[in-house]
Amino acid sequence: MAGFPAAQVAVDQPAVPSVEEDGAAARIRANVLATFESALREQPGLEGEELESLIDTYRKAIEETPLEATFRPYDPDDLAQTLNGLVAVGAIDEDDRNGLARQFEAMLEPLQDREVQVAIEFAERCERDSEEQALAWLEAQRAAALESKRATQAGLVGQTLEPKQASVRRSHRSRAPPA
Repeated sequence: MAGFPAAQVAVDQPAVPSVEEDGAAARIRANVLATFESALREQPGLEGEELESLIDTYRKAIEETPLEATFRPYDPDDLAQTLNGLVAVGAIDEDDRNGLARQFEAMLEPLQDREVQVAIEFAERCERDSEEQALAWLEAQRAAALESKRATQAGLVGQTLEPKQASVRRSHRSRAPPA
């Protein structure tokens, strides 16, 4: 590394984030940058300004990338566009696209369950509002579901179900082989 003094400084000094963040996030950024830089330096043919330019570009990208995870709901249109793009560039064929779309649909089907949707909404409300407000919302959801169930049951109480009439089934036996 003696031949690259600017790079030596970059390895010794972690990436400086544009916003103040805790030590763990700064260590993650520095570790990612050091790993990438080490891998680049091992590549034959990458030297001088070209190497320094790549490292500098990567350092800027690391500094600008948020480390916080954010929830983004699944969008079937995004998936369709991505799969169609892969077909357009020849990465997959149409059968693969259709198979992948079916697999995604099957994997994500459980997320459409009402209880799962309420849990996701609750988590979002905890993050956005507060846990106290989210709990109040959840209790209101439970009360509304209970009231709906009671109303449905009350509507069924006065109704009587009549048994189905047994249907008479006659069998037709063929006495002769078909002509």
